[in-house]
Amino acid sequence: MRELHEGIELLDRERDDGAFVWRNWDKCVRRVEQVVSWLDAQVLKLEPGTKPTGVESWKRRGLICGLPWKQFLEAVENYRAWLYAQYGGPNKVRNQLVFAHNDTQYGNLLRFVPSGESPLLAPANSHKQLVVIDFEYASANLPGLEFANHFTEWCYNYHDARKPYACNTNRYPTPEEQDRFIRA
Repeated sequence: MRELHEGIELLDRERDDGAFVWRNWDKCVRRVEQVVSWLDAQVLKLEPGTKPTGVESWKRRGLICGLPWKQFLEAVENYRAWLYAQYGGPNKVRNQLVFAHNDTQYGNLLRFVPSGESPLLAPANSHKQLVVIDFEYASANLPGLEFANHFTEWCYNYHDARKPYACNTNRYPTPEEQDRFIRA
């Protein structure tokens, strides 16, 4: 990914627009607030001990974000402020932005193993065995987001015939698995 991040320069306009992850959040947050607030209200209407079934069974999981929306929103905004402070402010974040793929799920990372007389077999090129495809989500972001996105993708099985959309948080990689992936 480093070659992708360092090999494609961002325009000043792209840097000025900021990280795509925050632009996307800012664009959607008000509508998400409306939907989540409505869904949470449905959950809170349940009588204690009620076990909804069928199309209502989603209510058994509780509040959509795991806590009241306003508290969740405050946590996200506090995290954003903390993150910017860690980088030294918005200008420092701007300078760290890279051209990022933003969709590092397993189907978009292909391993190329050259054969025969390929120049990629030269020791200096041995690391060039990763082919990244599908750039429809590519935009300016901080490089670490690629790892966060990739690890989140571990939670999905897009080949599941019944629920390819389902997020299984038990599949999120452990710190040891994350470390092994990063070092590989």
